[in-house]
Amino acid sequence: MSHPREEIQATLERFVEANRLAEQDGNWERLADFYTDDAVYVYAGLAANGMVEARGRDEIRRQVLARDMEPYRGWTFPHEWAVIDGDRIVTKWQNRGPGRRPDGTWIEAPGISVIEYAGNGKFRYQWDLFDRLSVKAVKDEAETAAKR
Repeated sequence: MSHPREEIQATLERFVEANRLAEQDGNWERLADFYTDDAVYVYAGLAANGMVEARGRDEIRRQVLARDMEPYRGWTFPHEWAVIDGDRIVTKWQNRGPGRRPDGTWIEAPGISVIEYAGNGKFRYQWDLFDRLSVKAVKDEAETAAKR
């Protein structure tokens, strides 16, 4: 079943704004309210097969939004664009470390998300893809820049 595009767009806009607030205050757990009770969230990580999976809103809150976001306090994750196709959303965003390079450019690495909308302002599935080694390089470079 496909939901109205306007409904999906409005939910995505609220989600992006909630991300901005989380960047400011470090409370990523507020984003759990955007997921269904049985949602699945998968992302590139350091697990044996390279992917981390959280099942259900409570696990998403504890694992993805609390524990796994903790090392990235001070980072931002600006959304650059989104495409909506039926109930599916594809977004491109950046893993942006604090500070800038001497030439003024951001210290960042790109990522994408594929999100499935479930209706009523909730997502049932999210799959994030980013190069974990590039994110580590951003972290290392940002830490070096902060010491300058």
